[in-house]
Amino acid sequence: MAVVVKKQEKVLFVAFHMLLNLGEDLQIERKMKNRSIIPQLMSMLDRNNPDLLFIVLNFLKKLSIFGDNKNEMKDRGIIEKMKRFIPCNNELLLQISLRLLFNLSFDAELRAHMNDCGLIPKLVEILKAPGFRALILKILYHLSMEDKLKATFTYTECIPLCFQLIIHCPEPIVGKELIALAVNLTTNGRNAEIMA
Repeated sequence: MAVVVKKQEKVLFVAFHMLLNLGEDLQIERKMKNRSIIPQLMSMLDRNNPDLLFIVLNFLKKLSIFGDNKNEMKDRGIIEKMKRFIPCNNELLLQISLRLLFNLSFDAELRAHMNDCGLIPKLVEILKAPGFRALILKILYHLSMEDKLKATFTYTECIPLCFQLIIHCPEPIVGKELIALAVNLTTNGRNAEIMA
């Protein structure tokens, strides 16, 4: 059985890789969308083959920049399916998952889903890893725009981490995402007390 699954995943990898390359042409990408590529890609997120998952997440990231595609992903529970990758032991999968999450974080409903799925504490934990910091700060900034979500940050290490990153910034000017995140968080009274 395991051999059959392995062979199947190799074929799926090649097929989705070809489709991803063909999708560079927007007309072909639209045709793929009309032929239900998004449900097919999302069904692959339950698999465990890292190469296949990387291609699938990359394809979803590419598709997510269009509103209709993003909405279809939202309707099909993309955040629920993605939470297994945040964090994960494979750095490439984590990186591409964070990029997809960033694209999705422009949508207010999806930001609420991210909070409901417990992603804020997980993202804050990843913030400690310098290699992912720039992308995490952008996602956390988007999440911190929602008044309802600001209180979630109170119960994480985000505020002390932001404070340390600002204080120990090696650059003469602190990065705009970091400052914007700190500003957003301090509009919540409890968070402002912690920062002070």
